Amino acid sequence: MLFTGEHAKLDMNRNPFPVGSWLYNQRGNPLCSWYPFRGILWKIRSDLDYQNKELYLPAHGSAKPCAWCPCTTGTHLPLDDFRENAEWHGHVYDNMAFLASLTKINPLFLVTGVLNYCLAADWMHVKHMGIDQYYAASVIWLLVFILLPGRTEI
Repeated sequence: MLFTGEHAKLDMNRNPFPVGSWLYNQRGNPLCSWYPFRGILWKIRSDLDYQNKELYLPAHGSAKPCAWCPCTTGTHLPLDDFRENAEWHGHVYDNMAFLASLTKINPLFLVTGVLNYCLAADWMHVKHMGIDQYYAASVIWLLVFILLPGRTEI
């Protein structure tokens, strides 16, 4: 148990370790005998394919692709609505709603303290839908309306 600084007393399915195994002999002992080591899971960073296949999160190509809210690819709570007052902002999942939205739950999400807020978005696949669209539009606007008007040498 990383947070308590001790080796686990039971396996991930809450079953005792096999008698005589290394894990059985380590149960309840400090993780590090020479230092009171403890830790927490801060972020789960992975790509969309891994999140879907291994963590059982919604598929990015599905009608409801988000693990943080009930947004859709349709017109009700559209996932590409990035306005400050977008309707989906008021529907962001708490951890119980997140777990209820899954069709299958990875045991990692049953660990105390591991919440949907520990998930990090797959920047390679979703960043272009957020801040990049504003940066790209700002650069184009700057070029078209400020730097290039009236210039013919290019």
